[in-house]
Amino acid sequence: MAATTDDTKRAIIAVLERRGALHLREIGDALGPEWRGPEKNVRLRQMARRMARGGLLSQPGRGMYALSPNYQMRGLNVRDWTEKAIAEFLISRGGVARTREIVGAVGERPAGAERNYDHKLVTTTLARSGRFTQEFGRGYWNLPTTERAQLPLPGWVAAREIERDWVDGGDFDSWEARREEFFDSVGTAFMAARGDLDIADVVGVAEVAAALGVMGQACPAARIKALEATRDDVMEDARTRGVTGAFEIARLVREWKAVEIGKQLYASFEMGNVALHLAAPVDLYRACGALFGVEPARLSRGDSAP
Repeated sequence: MAATTDDTKRAIIAVLERRGALHLREIGDALGPEWRGPEKNVRLRQMARRMARGGLLSQPGRGMYALSPNYQMRGLNVRDWTEKAIAEFLISRGGVARTREIVGAVGERPAGAERNYDHKLVTTTLARSGRFTQEFGRGYWNLPTTERAQLPLPGWVAAREIERDWVDGGDFDSWEARREEFFDSVGTAFMAARGDLDIADVVGVAEVAAALGVMGQACPAARIKALEATRDDVMEDARTRGVTGAFEIARLVREWKAVEIGKQLYASFEMGNVALHLAAPVDLYRACGALFGVEPARLSRGDSAP
């Protein structure tokens, strides 16, 4: 069977990966006798130029071609690029995301009622690539289990897996009890990995603060509880310093709120608060893993070993 254009592109990339920058004639020689001769040389030159325009190749000299520094992020064609972009987005989300989120992140235009080109391209690529599956039901797509094992495990995904795999009559009365135990173990791992580092220092990291903000918005009950705890702390501190005016206390609450609510939310997360674990974005595991010196994928699974 004759080689396709994509097959030839892959062969050119393989040659340049092995040997580095080459003259076009040397690339043709490496591809084999079927790529020698004036006619084939013209076709090879056209293909190499298209690959250069597409960001796969660079031209370090006249008639020379080499792999671009970011060639692995580029696609051989539109569908190949789309598959890579989908995979990158899924990696950023811990390996699982809703279809509409994927379309919104990968497509250039939002999907409308007419099911525009971007929407069709993304959904067709998801269905046909062979790399993506739907283990979490219709409306979700995910990377294979082996790939997700290397990524942080989002709390909501862990909960779905626990519910799916729970068997009545085991060590727990319900899958919810098993979920609570898991989140408690993850929170304990965060606490152990943090060690003597003050919570204020953790919350002071911009990425952690941003993640806690997302969690607080998604969990109004936890945020209200954190606000009440913050207000209590401020009032206690105010009483200690002899401040009694309502307006002054309100001002202090506003000043304290941004940092203190984050501290309260983080402390509640370490204590295994289910709602906060379900809402925790992948960025929280990555930021805290980097801060604590722990692999984020292991930390998200309750392992605090450095």
